[in-house]
Amino acid sequence: MPFLYTPDGTGKNVDIKKSKIPRAGKGLYAKKDFVKGDFICWYMGFLIEEDMVDNGYYDSDYLLKLNGKNMYICAEDKKSCYGRFINDGLSKYKSNCVFETYNNTNSSGIIAKRKIKKGDELYINYGPEYWSDNRYTKLNQEDKEFIDNMNI
Repeated sequence: MPFLYTPDGTGKNVDIKKSKIPRAGKGLYAKKDFVKGDFICWYMGFLIEEDMVDNGYYDSDYLLKLNGKNMYICAEDKKSCYGRFINDGLSKYKSNCVFETYNNTNSSGIIAKRKIKKGDELYINYGPEYWSDNRYTKLNQEDKEFIDNMNI
């Protein structure tokens, strides 16, 4: 599957730079103001059948379940999309974006959940499945304590 950077192929909506979250690596930042419901960027990659993931044959930190489909998007490849750089803000209050599934194209987009100002880091709730025991046990003690006390 070819990777797609459109309609944000020029980087007009987002920028990738160091996240404000300690030890998170890179983050996704708004290059312009957004209002609730605005499309920000794509979350695209390879399509993986649900059975492959559910039966443990495929695992990645970049899997997103497509609503209403028996498929996942895997955006692990660094060239897959800008959306792969969005972090979980580890708080329902920091989350300023949501995923939206487009079933006709088997893709997903990142949508503004509320007003976002130019320069703000974009955050999304990965969901409780992401913070499963497998990922949780790989964290250092400080991060485990943070997640244990977060308000999601």
